[in-house]
Amino acid sequence: MNSGDYTYIWQAKDWPSWRFDLVPLAGPMAEVSRAQGLLLGRLADVGMALRDQASLAALTDEVVKTCIFRRKWPPGPKESGHCF
Repeated sequence: MNSGDYTYIWQAKDWPSWRFDLVPLAGPMAEVSRAQGLLLGRLADVGMALRDQASLAALTDEVVKTCIFRRKWPPGPKESGHCF
């Protein structure tokens, strides 16, 4: 996959049927999995309200970043504000 041939990943010829070399990905994936476990363990120690607030903040951040990526943020004067 040569990223110089296209602007967006969905424009790649083999989208979405990529083939990955799992050897170089194994280490970073293990690190992410461990970090996720540590975060979930810490969240288990806090109250439900704080956990819900953190979850909402993460989801909101993801939606805003997706909208920015799709170039639909901030919404124009005639748009509803929805990016999906």
